[in-house]
Amino acid sequence: MLEPQTLKFLSQLKKNNNKPWFDAHRAQFEAARIDFSNFIQLVIDAVQKTDTTITGTTSKDCIFRINRDIRFSNDKTPYKSHFGASIKRSGRKSPFAGYY
Repeated sequence: MLEPQTLKFLSQLKKNNNKPWFDAHRAQFEAARIDFSNFIQLVIDAVQKTDTTITGTTSKDCIFRINRDIRFSNDKTPYKSHFGASIKRSGRKSPFAGYY
């Protein structure tokens, strides 16, 4: 399960979505990222029990970056206010169907 500090960090990021704030709170981000990574690994382990095509997949292969691509977006905030992952064989860039 995710720690309350992870959800608190994401809530604060939504209110302060700028590089200076993010840089000042990088340690909190790293702790939240590790917590989310551990959570996704638990999800992967559970999914592998019923979907055998997911073997060998790690949380690092599945988690999306927090940085946003703002080049073509109307919303110019630099960071996503959520974590995301796509669990499928061969990781998030795989052409196969998976779990989001």
